[in-house]
Amino acid sequence: METSEERNAIECAKWVVVNALVSDISVKSFENTFAAIEIMQSYEAEVKIKDLLVVKSGLAKSSIESSESCGIWWMTPAEFMPDIVDEDDKSEERIEEGNEKGLTPLHRAILNKDPPETVKGILEENPDCLDIRSAEDRTSLECAKAVLITALLEGKEVASMKNTFAALQIMQGYDEEGTKANMEVDELLPRSTIETLKTRKKGNWSQSLDKYNFIKCLAANSGISALGEYVDADNDSAIQPHEYFPPANLKHVSLRINLPAGFRRVRRAILDQKSSFLPSVIFDIKLRCTEYNVGAWDKYAKHIGRPQQNKDFNVKDFKGAKRKFEYRLPKTSADDVEFDVNETMELLEYNDFCFTVKGKRESLDLNLGNLFETHTQMIFIDKGLNSCRLIASMEVRFPQERPTLSWQIKNTMRFRSLDYFNAIAESICEHSVD
Repeated sequence: METSEERNAIECAKWVVVNALVSDISVKSFENTFAAIEIMQSYEAEVKIKDLLVVKSGLAKSSIESSESCGIWWMTPAEFMPDIVDEDDKSEERIEEGNEKGLTPLHRAILNKDPPETVKGILEENPDCLDIRSAEDRTSLECAKAVLITALLEGKEVASMKNTFAALQIMQGYDEEGTKANMEVDELLPRSTIETLKTRKKGNWSQSLDKYNFIKCLAANSGISALGEYVDADNDSAIQPHEYFPPANLKHVSLRINLPAGFRRVRRAILDQKSSFLPSVIFDIKLRCTEYNVGAWDKYAKHIGRPQQNKDFNVKDFKGAKRKFEYRLPKTSADDVEFDVNETMELLEYNDFCFTVKGKRESLDLNLGNLFETHTQMIFIDKGLNSCRLIASMEVRFPQERPTLSWQIKNTMRFRSLDYFNAIAESICEHSVD
């Protein structure tokens, strides 16, 4: 059985544990949930065993009916059965430390999943080692949480995590007695990834962008970022040109968010016509468009979006360039309407501090679709140090007569535009790690 979010019971339990780990909640408060995962996993294993026994029974029956000798009927199906492995004989899985330097004995005990007695002994001898960070800026507490989250996301059995879970509880016990180790989300994963990630409301994680789904997507995208490689210039501080101000927003500001990716890297992903970010990530994966077509810029197509510009061109001439998109949006729970969109994207601003794109969307196959236009605008501003800011706004315009149901049209298009803006912001965050 799955929920409306397509999560089964085990997935929900993992969601609870991962969010608790990232939020630095005490192990004691979710140990029952952790145990529930083990119970559900045991039931899954039992179902698999029953299925194998059914197969064995069928094979045995088939052998009895076809064999002339009653003494060997059971040997035929036995060849198809898997070997039974004693859990006590399994060698403890050890995690590779890789090239990480500066690991203390406590770090290594956690990464190697040593028994909790070993962890306790190290802490009794030197409790201050809880504060020591590796060359990757990770404490032993953070390593334990990273090990648990990785194992949960990869679907490993709870039995393989018990030592780490117990070690985490021991370290938190020392922490509660006065050891200083405040865990934040940005200390568990690379800081450049989610340092400034906030939702559109109160700056907190919410159902629309929860930690579990974010970390799951981040792990899945690691190493294959659709944003492309880092740009060296994004490591510098941002410099706002003298007396320069970004374009004015449209009527409804839908989203203001700081993004953990460099300005030039994001600009390349959004504007470069060779980038797979818009077609593959936004239209295909995020918006689940059944059909889509992404056109090229009508001028300077080979140069717009590139991190390093050709000195033979003046980037100010890029402004006014246009490209066309055609895509089919699926039904949503809000409006239950599937419709085609013809969008024209125009480049309003382009420099090394800010770029702005404005879209005009038409949906002629919708009821009254010939009476309105949806205008969207995204302003990206360089914040320096591999981060940028997105300000997204929209408005609905009625070029001719204003229909009676104009309020309904506005609400529907506002929700649809917000879905698009959220898809852009979430995808940039998820692909921010190369």
